Amino acid sequence: YIKLTQKQASLNLLLVMESAYMAEAYLNLILAVFMRNEVKLSQSIYIETLMRKWRSKIERLHLDCSSIKSPANLGDSRVRDAKAMFDLRNKVAHSYPDTKDLKLGTMWFHQSYPILPKAVSFESFTIALNNQLPSVDDAIFCMKAADQLIAFLTELIEDRFVEGFKMLAEANPLGFNESKKIYGVPFGQKVIFAFFGAN
Repeated sequence: YIKLTQKQASLNLLLVMESAYMAEAYLNLILAVFMRNEVKLSQSIYIETLMRKWRSKIERLHLDCSSIKSPANLGDSRVRDAKAMFDLRNKVAHSYPDTKDLKLGTMWFHQSYPILPKAVSFESFTIALNNQLPSVDDAIFCMKAADQLIAFLTELIEDRFVEGFKMLAEANPLGFNESKKIYGVPFGQKVIFAFFGAN
C-alpha cells in the first residue's frame, strides 16, 4: 500500500511538472519561430523577451512576434487555469510552503507536552509533507490546463501558419537553418524508400 501510494504520488508530481513544461515549451516555440527581427537583433531585448514570465510572454506575443492575429485575452478561463497549473508547478518544484496545505490541526502545549482537542493517530502528523504533493485531481487538472493553453495559443497564430507550426511542434528533432535563421523539420513525417533496378 505504501509503495503504491509513493508511486502514485511520483506519477502525480511528474504529470504536473510535465504539463507545465509542455505548455511553456509550446509558448517558447511560438516565440522562436515567429519572433520579429527587431527583437532578435537587439541582444538585450532578445534576452529580456526570452526571460519573461509566461504570462508576460503571452501578453506581449502580438508585439514580439509576427503572424499573431491579435492581443491575447488574458481574462480567458484557459489563462486562469494555466496560472493555477504554473502556481502548482512552482509550489512543488521550488517547495513553496503553503500553510493552508500543511495544516493538520490545532494543538496547545502544557510545558513540553502537546495537548490535542481529541485523540488522533500520530501518523497523520508524521506525513505532513505529503500534503504538499499533488493529488490525482491536481495531475488531471494540469494535463487539461496545458492542453487548453496550447489550444488558446494556437488560436492566436494566423490561420495560414497553423498547420506548418503544428508540424514543427510535433517534430523530433527540430532543426535550425543558420544561413536563413529559421526553424525547420530536418526529417519529414514520412520515410520514403525507393528501389531502382539495375540496367
